[in-house]
Amino acid sequence: MSVRTASTAPFAGGGSLIKMRYGAEVNAVHEIRKTAVIGAGVMGAGIAALFANAGLCVALLDIDPALSAAAVSRQIKAGGFTDPAFADRIRTGSSITDLDMVADADWIVEAAAESLDTKHQIFTALNAVRKRGSIVSSNTSTIRLSQLVGGMDPLDARDYLIAHFFNPPRTMKLLELVAGPQTRLEATALVTAFSEESLGRCVVPCRDTPGFIANRIGNFWTAVALDAAIAQNLDVEEADALIGYAFGSAAGIFGLLDLVGIDLVPTASRSLRSALADDDPLQAYPAEPPLITAMIAEGRVGRKAGAGFFRKDHEGTLQVLDLRDRTYRARRPASSPALAATEGDLRLLMSHESAGGRFMSVVMSRTLAYAASLIPEIADTPDHIDQAMREGYGWQQGPFQLIERLGPGWLVTRLRAEHIPVPASLEDAGSGTSVT
Repeated sequence: MSVRTASTAPFAGGGSLIKMRYGAEVNAVHEIRKTAVIGAGVMGAGIAALFANAGLCVALLDIDPALSAAAVSRQIKAGGFTDPAFADRIRTGSSITDLDMVADADWIVEAAAESLDTKHQIFTALNAVRKRGSIVSSNTSTIRLSQLVGGMDPLDARDYLIAHFFNPPRTMKLLELVAGPQTRLEATALVTAFSEESLGRCVVPCRDTPGFIANRIGNFWTAVALDAAIAQNLDVEEADALIGYAFGSAAGIFGLLDLVGIDLVPTASRSLRSALADDDPLQAYPAEPPLITAMIAEGRVGRKAGAGFFRKDHEGTLQVLDLRDRTYRARRPASSPALAATEGDLRLLMSHESAGGRFMSVVMSRTLAYAASLIPEIADTPDHIDQAMREGYGWQQGPFQLIERLGPGWLVTRLRAEHIPVPASLEDAGSGTSVT
């Protein structure tokens, strides 16, 4: 399979179309035929493959053109293309010497390192070569749009938004979309329509706040669950079984950490925390617990390293990390005495006098209270938050669906009994239902 580079085949047309009429916006892009991605890391390469799968011509650039070419090869091996031949729709090059490759792109995606200075440098270079009216989006997961376009010429800033894809882009359907007060409504509408109709994304509008929706809540949920599992001396299997049942997350907490990459957790967490207020509840949990520090030092960073909270021994038998002494043992059946005793009733489960019950009480109460406290800060409606957590973190039910399942009044009483501040959005529920 060949990969076209800047010096070979022309960057020529065709592809999926989403047409719109802008009236006076005669210079604005009104259809998406050609795309470009700046940054050929895991996310950039995955987004480029997603565009190619949709029939688009794609320019994929990184500082070193060899990195761009290698990224396409990795996507072929990883099954990122629905047909390996679609890799020929991607041209690769250098973001330093070949930036003119993006000059005729309709949608340019920046997927570089999570550094504001780096992104500002890229945007300055892009604004010098891109056609007027093309759309530029950032795949940032923590930096606000207001920071990205700060100091930018308003004529350029109106073309900018955040379109945050989730990893891996081919299978994760969530696309968080953030538009600012300067962003053209037509640009937002075009990206939304194209992403839904041609890319098969679930587009969720978010407010311009740190971490947006899914990672803001997901980081808190992960931090609470990890802390509570260690505090209750739970086995990995029981913790994941409980999380899997309550939230419908197939991977559980520890399976999710292995999938994401344990070494990436502290970096993402610190980036988010630096943008949050000092009194945000996430700040009460360590960005890098001692267990995570030790695992990173030992190279046990998840699936990509062949060992994390799970690994396979030389005979192919799945093993699990003991959270107490950090040794591996044979995996046990995924079960929980608390689940069995309460027959899956969430209220009874959260009230069960066992390590598993205490674990679920902490995780459910704090996570649901945190989500409820973020309305309307991070989203216009609870539905958007539920949708983001289902599509971005694989929950079967979003936090507000879980609140309804428990009963808002019951949860309010529970929060007060545990001395957890009751969010304003839950105050009207009252506390008429006693805690079991």
